[in-house]
Amino acid sequence: MRVALLTIVLSAPALAGWQERYRAGELLLSQGRPDEAQRALIIALREAEAVAVEDSSLVVILDALGRTEFKAGRYRRAKTYFERSLGLVRGKGTAEEAIALTNAGTALQALGENTRAEEMFRRALQVQPRNAAIWHLLGQSLFEERRYMEAETALRQSLTIQEESADRVSGAILSDLASIYSAQRQHRQALDILDRAITATPPGQVRARMLANRAILRWKLGHRADAESDLTQALAEMEAAVSPLHPDVAVILHSYAAVLEITKTQQTLELVQSTGSRMLRTSLLDYLR
Repeated sequence: MRVALLTIVLSAPALAGWQERYRAGELLLSQGRPDEAQRALIIALREAEAVAVEDSSLVVILDALGRTEFKAGRYRRAKTYFERSLGLVRGKGTAEEAIALTNAGTALQALGENTRAEEMFRRALQVQPRNAAIWHLLGQSLFEERRYMEAETALRQSLTIQEESADRVSGAILSDLASIYSAQRQHRQALDILDRAITATPPGQVRARMLANRAILRWKLGHRADAESDLTQALAEMEAAVSPLHPDVAVILHSYAAVLEITKTQQTLELVQSTGSRMLRTSLLDYLR
């Protein structure tokens, strides 16, 4: 399960130096340069604090720093910035408070602190009860706690909100819903939902992960040719979307190798069982080793 952070938008015009630094940091972050973004945003924060800007401006910078640290994989630092941002908007019932709560929860989730993450998401939903993204994140935390029925309720609430607001149904939510059924060994139901998720998701890194997950489900259900086809497509889409050295490519290759090895082992054992030759049996088992 992968997550996306929410963004607090700066409403003030870009006049002061700290605002220029802030905007430069946001641009660097959007370009996938989090370390450079962090340096620009740290300077923006110091300059803003030096001229005693309003809390609303500090919230924006702290939020950007949190997202920057999160993207760099420094989740504990991200949590610190999100919590500082939250401290400036707590109890105001604003969109900024909901975002700060949600992002703090997402950082806690990444650190494996799912109980505290759940608390943050539930508080955010008190501010924005019709926010599909927050319901989705809550469902993910509940899933990690193996509270599958509650997780399913949260994810279906997220889907309902999307459908009622005429938004495009998120393949990511459907994929997470499929994971709940799969964890409970309800593989056919999981496969049906994952089919919908893949249909709703454009080609790329996210769909490649879904295809790899569907391959595993199909294999468990005995659909071996379909599983191999999914893995072939997943590998092609993943390599096209990211570097061949990306960890996600390695995960798919590992699954592919496992399927091929199992296929080879099963075919070999079937051949062994069909022959009475002790010499053939011995040589084949030596090959498998």
